[in-house]
Amino acid sequence: EKIDSLSTRLEKKSRIQPPEPDEEVKKLRAEVTALAVEAESAIAVRLSSAFETLCAYCAENMIDTPRDFMAGLVCQLESTARSLRSTFDLPDEPTGNAAPSWLTEPTPQINGLEA
Repeated sequence: EKIDSLSTRLEKKSRIQPPEPDEEVKKLRAEVTALAVEAESAIAVRLSSAFETLCAYCAENMIDTPRDFMAGLVCQLESTARSLRSTFDLPDEPTGNAAPSWLTEPTPQINGLEA
């Protein structure tokens, strides 16, 4: 009876397969994309709105707009983006090519070896 129970459990386990690696990559890419969209939204919407509010306040109160302060904040964001690019050895722009370079580059010619 114990052997039958173990055999049944083993059979059930073998039917449960982990997701294919491609499915995991899809899930991870979706999560990473969501994070990137959230970060972009924080910059494009929230920070832009905050800058507009700051500029409006300064204009209403006849105060010079702290453009140097604002530029410093943008520089910090750019520095963070450059750091990510450097850490993960990312190109400045996407190449649009999903194939690795070793696969798409022409085959090198070897001089002096003739058959």
